[in-house]
Amino acid sequence: MGAQEPQRAAGPQPVTSLADPRAVQILTAEHGSLLSARSLVYSEAFTRGGMFLAFLSFSFLPAG
Repeated sequence: MGAQEPQRAAGPQPVTSLADPRAVQILTAEHGSLLSARSLVYSEAFTRGGMFLAFLSFSFLPAG
């Protein structure tokens, strides 16, 4: 008897067109991650801008 390799289960096929229903799921997940990244960037920028303006305004206060 010859050695036979076990049959491997076929994995999921790659998405090759937008007609594949998985494409919508992938694009939705990517859109969500981009929205959250944009929100974090805006939040960080506004926080740093606010700190800069606060420090700038404190530098104009007369000393004692």
